[in-house]
Amino acid sequence: MERDFIDRNNRIRNIKANYDLAHSCRKKGELKKAEQLYIENLECNRMLSILLPGVFESNIIQMSYELADLYRSINHSKEAESYYKEALKLSREMVVKKLLFPVANFPNYEPFVATICNDLGVLYWKINRFREAAESLQEALEIRRKFAVKNPRLFLSKIADTCNDIGGLYCKTNCYKEAEQCYQEALEIYQELSKRDNKKYEVKLAMAYNNLSIVYEETGYYELAEAGYQKALEIRKRLAEENPREFASYLANTYHNLGVLNYVKNKDKEAEDYYQKALEIYESLETEEKGIYESDLAMTYANLGTLYKDEKQKKKAEISYEKAWKLYQRLLEKNPEIYQREIEKIQKNRKELEELEVLEETKESKVIRKEKSRFLLRFIKKFIKKIKTLKNKKKF
Repeated sequence: MERDFIDRNNRIRNIKANYDLAHSCRKKGELKKAEQLYIENLECNRMLSILLPGVFESNIIQMSYELADLYRSINHSKEAESYYKEALKLSREMVVKKLLFPVANFPNYEPFVATICNDLGVLYWKINRFREAAESLQEALEIRRKFAVKNPRLFLSKIADTCNDIGGLYCKTNCYKEAEQCYQEALEIYQELSKRDNKKYEVKLAMAYNNLSIVYEETGYYELAEAGYQKALEIRKRLAEENPREFASYLANTYHNLGVLNYVKNKDKEAEDYYQKALEIYESLETEEKGIYESDLAMTYANLGTLYKDEKQKKKAEISYEKAWKLYQRLLEKNPEIYQREIEKIQKNRKELEELEVLEETKESKVIRKEKSRFLLRFIKKFIKKIKTLKNKKKF
């Protein structure tokens, strides 16, 4: 019995140490090691919860959530969904326990239910499961609005986060009016909060400017879009200089968006410059953290390829499309429901590129044939003229 007690205590100490180590590994980009430690920790907590029911549920919730978040960050959507659902189920059970036993010292898990619903909603809209995304995000928003009545200081920023994510869902489903309303609410909250603590909220303020600009761009308000992107760019440049590891990807995202905007405005040179700046950052980040920025790289290469195709720079277009194709092929294995459409777009664009090449070759052939015909006609005329001249000489 004493030995079991010591063994149990050792396991509990190991759980804390492993969790801290897993968290540290993830921060350093050692994702495989972090994944392994989180899984070991989760299994250990599950075993201990059998021995001591009701004690380790909070640890299981936390570990499941951390694993889900890790898998979402590396585009493993099936695994992410599975662990989010486990964390959500247990969190809902904890909410019920709190309601049934209000005197007992149970923590209130309803705000964490909102956090999981929010993250699960974002996962769903990224894999095109829009109805489920809307349901999850709406539940998160309702919970956060309820808690903001009593504690606005803590929950206002969370309302803005969910408004921002619902805006992303509306944007993806081409509901731009609704997206603008959500993004505008998020921006106004972040602006108000940044007056109190600019350093704390400038990251999210830049995100709000960036996202609202996407809506303006899609609806043809290019000047408003440009102004918003430039505000986001100013903040993100400063943040990336202070902490490149954490903020360089956000800077690359704004460069990419400015590339798209300038492409739409037929400013091809500016668009190319912005795309190249984005690629330079994404390539650098990808060498440090393999697999994390593949989708961003693929999208930027695909867009650059389209720009070159329109400019009839066939070789450059083909190189960009080839790079995007290879990246999307790798991503397809992880998430076919997301990336199959992107691969089909590249196939279509490459086919158009080939047709353009054939058309130009045909035009070139026609020009050559015309030139040959003209040359032959001139030669025949000269020959006939020469014959006539010789005949006239013979007469004399």
